[in-house]
Amino acid sequence: MNESDLRTLLDNLDMSRASLHGWLHFCTFLVVFGVALEVAFVVWEYAEELHDFRRGIVHPPEKPGTLLLLLGLLGAGLVAVGVAGELYIDVQAGKVETEIRKVNELRVSLLSKEAGDANTSAKGAADASGKAQGKADSVAKQADELLRKYIAAKRDLLALRAKTAPRRLSSEQKELLRRRLAKFSTKTIFVSCENGGREAFDFEQDFVDALSGYLKTDYLSGCDTVMGGGSELIPPIGIVAGAERQADSDTLFNALVGIGVDMKDIETKKTSANKSLLILSIGPKPP
Repeated sequence: MNESDLRTLLDNLDMSRASLHGWLHFCTFLVVFGVALEVAFVVWEYAEELHDFRRGIVHPPEKPGTLLLLLGLLGAGLVAVGVAGELYIDVQAGKVETEIRKVNELRVSLLSKEAGDANTSAKGAADASGKAQGKADSVAKQADELLRKYIAAKRDLLALRAKTAPRRLSSEQKELLRRRLAKFSTKTIFVSCENGGREAFDFEQDFVDALSGYLKTDYLSGCDTVMGGGSELIPPIGIVAGAERQADSDTLFNALVGIGVDMKDIETKKTSANKSLLILSIGPKPP
C-alpha cells in the first residue's frame, strides 16, 4: 500500500467519523424529544387530577386513557433508543479514531522509509559523473518532496495524538496554578466533574492534587452522569461563583488560560445560591 492509498483511506475514515457525529446528534434529538413527551405526559396527568380535585366529587375510576399510555410509552422508548444509540455511536467513534491513528502512523513510517531511500539515491547520484548530474538533481527534488510530505504527516500525527490524548496537568502546570491562585480572597474551592467518565475524573483529581494543602478543597469522588446524555451541553471546564467570589472567579479563569487551557473551553457562570461559593467543574473533553 503506497502513500496515496493511505491518504485515501484516511479521507474515508474522516468521512465515517463525520457521519457518526450526525447520528450522534440524531440520537441526542431522540432523547430530548422523548423527555419532552414524558414531561407532557406528567403535565397532562396533573391537569386531570387537579380538575377532579377542584370539582370535589368522588366518582368511580375512569377507564385509563389509551393516548396517555401511548404518549408515555413513546417518550420512554425514545429516551431508551436515544441513549442506546449514543452509547453505540461512542463505541464506533472510538474504533474509527483508533483506525485513523494506526493509518497515520503507517503513513508516517512509509514516508520516512521513502524519504530515506530517496536521500540514499540522491547521494549516490551526486557521486556519479557529470553526465548523471541531471538525474541526481531529479532524485534530489524527489527526496525534498518526500521529506516535505513526511514532515506534514508527522505534524498531522502529533496533532491527532494531542487531540485524542487525555487531559492531564503536569507538575509544572500544578505549581504555576498554585502560585496564581494564592491571590484568592477566600481560600476555599469546590472541585467536581460531570459526564466525562474516567478521563474527566482523572483530570479533576489533578486539580485536587494541585490545590490540596494550599486551599481548603472539597471535591467529588466520581463523575456524575447527566440523565439521558447531553454531554455536549456541559462545558469542558466550568466556573460557578457567588457574588462575593467574582474576583476569585476571574483569577481562576486567568490561571487556567495561563497553564494552557483554551479560553473557548471555559464557561463562567454567576450564582445567587451561595455568595461565597466557588466551583471548578470538569466536563467532557472537547471534540
